[in-house]
Amino acid sequence: ILGAFGFRGSDRGDLRMPLSLTFEEAALGCSKQVRYQRADCCGSCGGRGAEPGTRVETCSACGGKGRVRFQQALFPLAVERTCSRCKGSGSLPTTPCRTCSGKGLVSADRVLKVDVPAGIEHGATRVVDQAGHRIRPERTPGNLELLVEVAAHPFFRRSGDDVVCKVPISFVQASLGGEIDVPTLEGKIKLRVPPSTQPGQILRVRSKGIEHRLRGGRGDQLVEVAVEIPARLSPRAQELIEELGRELGEDVQPQQQGFLEKLRGLFG
Repeated sequence: ILGAFGFRGSDRGDLRMPLSLTFEEAALGCSKQVRYQRADCCGSCGGRGAEPGTRVETCSACGGKGRVRFQQALFPLAVERTCSRCKGSGSLPTTPCRTCSGKGLVSADRVLKVDVPAGIEHGATRVVDQAGHRIRPERTPGNLELLVEVAAHPFFRRSGDDVVCKVPISFVQASLGGEIDVPTLEGKIKLRVPPSTQPGQILRVRSKGIEHRLRGGRGDQLVEVAVEIPARLSPRAQELIEELGRELGEDVQPQQQGFLEKLRGLFG
């Protein structure tokens, strides 16, 4: 069983695996069930490695110590290594357990409930003590380390403890103002768009972001405005827009006017 899980002599049995979360689960917190396999005590023999009702004897090769000493020919110092007969357990079953073949360990399925705190970030880790592999029947298991992986969201992205989303509005809404529907982590809300809203302008919704980890309260939701220009205009609509342009004059293009002034200053 140890070879199947890739253990080495220095391993403590620690196990690492990903924990996949949605954007909302990471932002608001949740409880997740984690299913995985680990090396654990054999249920048939209780980790003894012997068939029920049979004896376990002390290893004659190491005297029950699990390690043996030997001296190399070129060096006067004695070297200690794990006993090859009992594999370091110090004992041997008279009749090996048929379930675990005398190893005392089997591969076992486990379901674990993990509480994820609100505001956890992509790449963070959660450590569950003694939920990893058991490399020896008589030892405590290693730890389980969960690496958080937060899936991308179609509307939201995270900026610190703020939630950012882009919302399209019409040219009329941007010019005259109005109410629009905005998605948040907790559902849809109404947001007032002020008149003369510019493309790319950020509208802030207080306390609709992610919970602060080190202090009370929550971050904000930042709504980036994307002004949609109609792709097709009827003849009447085109006529009205041209009339609007004549009515507003140069004021209809304040950003372009500022750009042209800078351009003239640059090239004389």
